Amino acid sequence: MPVQTGAGTRISIGPTTAAATPTAYAALTPWTEIGEVEDLGEFGDNVGLANFTALSNRRVRKFKTSYDAGELQLTLGRDPLDAGQVALAAAVAADADYAIRIELDDKPTPTGKNTIFYFHAAVTKLTTQVGNADAIVKGSVTMAINTPVLVVPAAV
Repeated sequence: MPVQTGAGTRISIGPTTAAATPTAYAALTPWTEIGEVEDLGEFGDNVGLANFTALSNRRVRKFKTSYDAGELQLTLGRDPLDAGQVALAAAVAADADYAIRIELDDKPTPTGKNTIFYFHAAVTKLTTQVGNADAIVKGSVTMAINTPVLVVPAAV
């Protein structure tokens, strides 16, 4: 698939049910699309480093340590009646991790399938940004990703 825009990308929040494979995630219900998302931010593993310096050769050696998939930062147009935004508000109040699905609009053929990302995250922030008289009232959401990000590639 060639380079593309993010247009058409959708994000949904699912249940707190655990899942470890793409098939298990796909079987979860219900999935509620989060409406009016303007920006999804970035996500994916970053690997920590531990350093060690031997006295004898003074060479710093670096070792990979923990994997951290990061925090997803959403910006959205605030819509208190949107079912997905209502689900986000409930998720902030809960201590559980929620299943998250992100679907790109990148199917290679009209009958193909889009790339899908699955993971579980704790929704840790849902704030309102009012701005000035000419600004859209927006929301800011933070999701702390607590599982590997599973990718189901686009298919014909």
